[in-house]
Amino acid sequence: MAFAAMPMLALTPNGEGVYEISNAAELEEFAAIVNGGENTANAVLTADIDMDNVTHTPIGNSKAVAYKGTFDGRFHTISSLNMEVEGGTNLALFGYAGVGAKICNTIIDDLSTFFGEDKCAAFVGQCTGTTIRDSVLTNSERELYLCRQKESWVITSLCPMSIQRHGRVT
Repeated sequence: MAFAAMPMLALTPNGEGVYEISNAAELEEFAAIVNGGENTANAVLTADIDMDNVTHTPIGNSKAVAYKGTFDGRFHTISSLNMEVEGGTNLALFGYAGVGAKICNTIIDDLSTFFGEDKCAAFVGQCTGTTIRDSVLTNSERELYLCRQKESWVITSLCPMSIQRHGRVT
């Protein structure tokens, strides 16, 4: 019986067990790590990330691997975030975030392409017991919320956070 070779992932945690993400490929690789079952992995951004020409796979793309780690953007910007899944749900930087997840200090600038059917947001498609703080959505012409809950659009009142949304001024 022949087995297909799995692609080798180059992203590895530093000495403190934290993934350091500096580009779009590493962000997508981190999503693959989390979606592959390591959903308590912690990460920091070490540079601004341009996602132009990259279709993002949400981090924590199912309830089974809801993200439960700490993601610190260190006030770096993720720009031109593209998500496109016909009929897709829970499309966001994080698809599902579970109890204990912390998403902080992250800036999303310009949600470029965003096609989905349900629970689509900027930061988290669906969350429970998640802390999202000091994060900003800028230059988005779309009226997307920062976190979408199961039954209604919310700017998650269940989690302590300070998030701002800034639109375009023309």
